[in-house]
Amino acid sequence: MWDNCDPKTEVRPKDGARVSRTLPTRTPHTIILIGGGSTLLEELIFLSAMKEAQAKSNQLAVILCTMEDRRRDLLKDARQLSKVERYVAEKAEVENAKNALAREWKKDDEVKEKMVDLVKEKEKLGGK
Repeated sequence: MWDNCDPKTEVRPKDGARVSRTLPTRTPHTIILIGGGSTLLEELIFLSAMKEAQAKSNQLAVILCTMEDRRRDLLKDARQLSKVERYVAEKAEVENAKNALAREWKKDDEVKEKMVDLVKEKEKLGGK
């Protein structure tokens, strides 16, 4: 029954007709046919189903590629966001340091003013 017939690409049904089948090259599945008796209609239905499965497989591959691209974009956005957050945090630290320094300078100015006042009072007391 299978003499001179490649089982991957050809099927020789029991009635002796030779039906050629071309399997899609990108399909990851191995199809094994058991028994004979396939009619041309069954073969056409089979090929139609294979083409439909291949089309769905291609659609799925496109969807997966799109999702992977989107995931990469989101990771890139997250990295950019973390850079911005670090910059904002550093900027806040700088502002806090400036404010602390301004408070210290204000305290220094108040101490200087008190010292000037004390010197003036001393001069008033010593001058009497």
